[in-house]
Amino acid sequence: MILKNVEKKENNTAAFVVESDAAEFEKAVNDAYRKNRSSISIPGFRKGKAPRAVIEGMYGPEVFYQDAMDELAPAAYEFGLKESGLKTVGAPSISDVNITDDRAVAYTFSVSVYPEVTLGQYKGVEALKPSADVTDEDVEAELNATRKRNARMIDI
Repeated sequence: MILKNVEKKENNTAAFVVESDAAEFEKAVNDAYRKNRSSISIPGFRKGKAPRAVIEGMYGPEVFYQDAMDELAPAAYEFGLKESGLKTVGAPSISDVNITDDRAVAYTFSVSVYPEVTLGQYKGVEALKPSADVTDEDVEAELNATRKRNARMIDI
């Protein structure tokens, strides 16, 4: 996989493009074929026993592309995150997927990133600490209030 470009946008968002090569895509298409072949019925073949070339000839060569792209997308996202060094917030969204003529797949991910924060002068700032003076009368008043609140009258 190759990280093509990283573009930081406004509102703490970024977009990056990750391209996987044809060999990775071909492996993903084979995995998608193996996963889905048991549910495809082709006349003249037992269910799940039709070769990939026959299925692609009947339904088109792109029949397994969506499952293959779904399988490659998480790995491409993780690779792009690691290579770009972005700190993301939340889940990514795939804004564009392109398959080139040589069967390489390019994913464009849009992500939200942590905002950049610049700190001002914070050293030497002082704050007033309020004093809490508690007298014996305050303690007695609180104890009496607690006694009254928890007292019970029992008739004997």
